[in-house]
Amino acid sequence: MEKHMRTGIEALSSPQAAPFVTRAAGALRNILAFFDRDRNRWTLMRLPADRRSVADRMSVADRMSVADRMSMAESGRRASARDSAAGRIFQLRVAPEGRFLPDFRPGQFAFVSFPGRGALASPRPIAIASPPSENRFLDFFLKDEDDWTLAAKSLEAGGGTGSGDERIRARIDLPFGRFSYLAAPGTGRFVFIAGGMGILPFISMLRFMADADGGRKVLLLWGARTHEDLPAKTELAEARERLPGLRFVPILTRDPLWTGERGRIDAEKLARIVPVFFGTRAGDFEWNSASYWLCGPGRFEKDLGSILRSFGVGKAAIHSSAFAL
Repeated sequence: MEKHMRTGIEALSSPQAAPFVTRAAGALRNILAFFDRDRNRWTLMRLPADRRSVADRMSVADRMSVADRMSMAESGRRASARDSAAGRIFQLRVAPEGRFLPDFRPGQFAFVSFPGRGALASPRPIAIASPPSENRFLDFFLKDEDDWTLAAKSLEAGGGTGSGDERIRARIDLPFGRFSYLAAPGTGRFVFIAGGMGILPFISMLRFMADADGGRKVLLLWGARTHEDLPAKTELAEARERLPGLRFVPILTRDPLWTGERGRIDAEKLARIVPVFFGTRAGDFEWNSASYWLCGPGRFEKDLGSILRSFGVGKAAIHSSAFAL
């Protein structure tokens, strides 16, 4: 009996079993969370000073709604801290008021709202940037581009408090979406292709791999205007340190100091970069030996899907639409 128990413990402790153990623990959390009457109630957390965005230095005028700013003569100008993409990206971290954080798959999203706070009372779908292996809080990264995100940024600027020591409460409904490599792990060879803020589902996936599912071979291509458009820089850097099989390739269009890949993610770049990453010459690469995950704005996913199909990639190996229910 003791021998069998020891063998079982060793099997559960192996790296190969880590993702299954994590998923089993998550399933148990979901059962416990279902019976938790506060399961949809969350509190905005105060981030450490070095993790806060520049929003805490914004003036009252900067926090006005988009419509109000457009009606002002000086609406075309913004504070210098917000002229860069780095100044526009901010982080929200929320902790459950209940005892258990519901489980989810890396890459999924949640509907986030702040009841009783104007535009923020309307639920917004946002990709979860933290991994399921983090059971204390959820991380979200956003860019201030409309009334909802500007209002959310003003909450973050307050450090998670309202007037005085009032806690800012949120409602988080999760999980949603089918966009997770765990749903189709395939051969363990992945090409993640992101545009702008579309990198966030991949941040969650990479952080989960680093925590519980190492050994994967992952190529992450990220298209954006400048390096300052990259959210979750610290989280991505940590994942890169812990995942030896990960290569991150930014492809930028408007960064004058950038010396790496430039332009847009297109057929030429894919045909040149992907085979080399997997140790094969372009003409010999079997494109269906990997799975391809696409997340980006506008026609980004559709156009890249067409390119991949022109290379002979089967439909089953191409995954997109992060916000598909």
